[in-house]
Amino acid sequence: MSTDRAPGPAVGSKDWHKALEVRMARPGQAETAARTAIAELAQKLERDLDSQRRADVAKAIMGWAYADDREHVRALLDALPADQVREISAAAALLVSTADAVLKEDLPIE
Repeated sequence: MSTDRAPGPAVGSKDWHKALEVRMARPGQAETAARTAIAELAQKLERDLDSQRRADVAKAIMGWAYADDREHVRALLDALPADQVREISAAAALLVSTADAVLKEDLPIE
């Protein structure tokens, strides 16, 4: 399914709905407008579900890492595409650097 669409209001927004109503009101264009709207909504749903799935996988990996279960962490990372492993690595680096900064701030001065 292609995710290319003409520039316009965000799919599902109020402006998108208004534009759909206008297209649906044109004589002989209701079916085409409805098919286009369904395709746009399906593409948006597919992107949203993929984004949620990626976040859920990252959360699962973090849970196994927190439990110090390297086998599960490695197995999950091995099953992912390289771009997602890079995203998780970048997020982990941000977490580590932020946690280290917090720890440094909370340590008593000796």
